[in-house]
Amino acid sequence: MEVQNLQFSVLAQGRGWAPLYTSAVISQGHTNRGQIMGSYAGLGGAGALAALDTYYAGGRWTLWWSRVLRRQRGGFATTGQPDPDGLDVVDALGWNALLFAGRYDITAGLTAVYEFNRDFAKDAFNLNAVLGMRLGWK
Repeated sequence: MEVQNLQFSVLAQGRGWAPLYTSAVISQGHTNRGQIMGSYAGLGGAGALAALDTYYAGGRWTLWWSRVLRRQRGGFATTGQPDPDGLDVVDALGWNALLFAGRYDITAGLTAVYEFNRDFAKDAFNLNAVLGMRLGWK
């Protein structure tokens, strides 16, 4: 389980505070093979992940849930007015499994994603299914 909250507090917004995950130099040391190091929910967001893994001789299965606050808009610190539609939040529920079947490793997964207020507009839903197989040489 993991929880992270790097939302800008009202105090930080009023002081012009520089958040974590920011740097003037982006060209070196801040990526791993082009992928940004750190959490997807890092800059001004919040996130949570809970997962249950079960391992057994025949493979593994995982059930997980995540919630990420992608972006937040509104200037409550300066205007005093809250924005009821000012949160872009992604909830995801997923399952995946790895099954050992002789020389074959079979993977399967299903993930449902619901994004509330996507890009501060309409809600969005996505369903992703994955099926794969690997053949061992021995």
